Amino acid sequence: MALYPVLKTEGIVQVDDQTRLSALSSYSNGGDSITQIEIDAGDGNGFLDVTSDRYLDVQYDSDGDKTVQVRLNASSTESQTLSVLTVAADLLFSTDRDLEVHEPEILRYVREGRNSYLDVHRRVQTLILDWLDYNRYWKRDNVRFEKADLIDIQDFKQWSTYYVLQIIFEGLSDKNDDKWMEKSAVYKQLAESARGRGTYRLDKDGSGEIDPDELKDNWSKPLIRR
Repeated sequence: MALYPVLKTEGIVQVDDQTRLSALSSYSNGGDSITQIEIDAGDGNGFLDVTSDRYLDVQYDSDGDKTVQVRLNASSTESQTLSVLTVAADLLFSTDRDLEVHEPEILRYVREGRNSYLDVHRRVQTLILDWLDYNRYWKRDNVRFEKADLIDIQDFKQWSTYYVLQIIFEGLSDKNDDKWMEKSAVYKQLAESARGRGTYRLDKDGSGEIDPDELKDNWSKPLIRR
């Protein structure tokens, strides 16, 4: 008979962004029942009793790696490392303000445990970097671009904004022809249009500057599509 603490976190969050540390999946395989659940957010406040809700919503006021722990019955413990980034280190291509330009009420639909869509912006950033890699936009040593290599994120802001809205409305939809799916389809088309912009400024040699030969002309380069 044993207790199994299970901790779920986002892995990466931004300073002052709300996130949920969840122990909802913790369980006992019989015998000993779970009578107490505690979570230590790694913010200096120690273990807090969350037996009733089984989760803890927090936001960090400093960056760095935080050791987050869940403890069952004051004995069985699981730990994870949660990375908290500053705005500058996160280097997201778009923000919630960009979303509100197109959808002023969009923050009404943020999921429980969060106060922003920064998690979706971060997911879209990864998808954009994956797309560049898939379509052979590489540095001079044929290594994929990382976010820090994209010096001028204005090249990607509109693409990211529309892509985030596409994903948000797709997630709100519960059938193929509701208003949310219609909105998602509109923003998907806008995202694809923004993706096909004329030029990307990519720092291929890691110099920190964009040289004339580092402008990627999308009109003359055939795109590889999935």
